[in-house]
Amino acid sequence: MGQPVRDQMVRAELSAAFESDKLLGTPNRLRLAKRRFGDPLPIE
Repeated sequence: MGQPVRDQMVRAELSAAFESDKLLGTPNRLRLAKRRFGDPLPIE
């Protein structure tokens, strides 16, 4: 919500989602994007 968060904390919080994707055979479905407040979302 516009607040900076350390990469390590985000990876720990999302570890179950990353592990589920790996077990389902889709390990590249989730990605973390580093951006500053106000930067556009990197949607491809």
